[in-house]
Amino acid sequence: MEIQHVIHHHPLSLSSFIKERNTMRWCEGCGRSLAGPTYGCRPCKYFIHKSCLDELKAEVQSFFHPCPLTISTEYDASCYVCFKLITSNFVYKCKLSRRFRAHVEYALKPMVEYSDEEHTIQHFTHLHPLKLVDSNQKDEVFCSICEELCSSSSSTYGCMECKFFLHKSCMKSIPQQLINHRIHPCTLIFMPDPYLYIESDCCGERFVPGMKFNCGACDLNIHVKCALFPTIDSEDAKEIQHFSHPHTLA
Repeated sequence: MEIQHVIHHHPLSLSSFIKERNTMRWCEGCGRSLAGPTYGCRPCKYFIHKSCLDELKAEVQSFFHPCPLTISTEYDASCYVCFKLITSNFVYKCKLSRRFRAHVEYALKPMVEYSDEEHTIQHFTHLHPLKLVDSNQKDEVFCSICEELCSSSSSTYGCMECKFFLHKSCMKSIPQQLINHRIHPCTLIFMPDPYLYIESDCCGERFVPGMKFNCGACDLNIHVKCALFPTIDSEDAKEIQHFSHPHTLA
């Protein structure tokens, strides 16, 4: 049985792998030694377990990113979910936002619905689950979206390990993409970013670690606070953001 898969340019043949004498072969998917049902291309010495290949869908929809992600072979890329180097042979990437890359395990993470009743939730802005923060633990804790202090009167979710916190109201209101925004005519996609030295193309400030809106087509990066700031269409706003000027207008 032969199949054509996007991970390799030649057809892959299915067989029960038999170890050759004095030769050790490794799976291109999991990195373990080959055993059992295996797809392979012998001219290229390219082999992968059937179970590993079955998991590698050509295109997936991830919980952490609004656009479809496609499988690719890429090396020395950083994961935009956990911010660590991707050392495996496969990576999922977004064609629209260009830079977004994710480990296979995060790209395949199922979509999670928000529930008001749960005290621990998974949110697309952060890798780890966020827990409801006790009011006594909110001293000098700031929301990573609005950058305001998380007061004792506001519900706050956070990851203590990463010191990452969000107001419940901000967490529920932040979109994964902004369409027809006043700052920029193209669709802006929320994207975590492991490169913290990048400055906003709107206000010139550095990003709060791991938070930005991005236009891949124009290579434009916008501070989350700027992207969510009231515009001229907002009613009763004391300050607004307008595309004609990098600073807020009062």
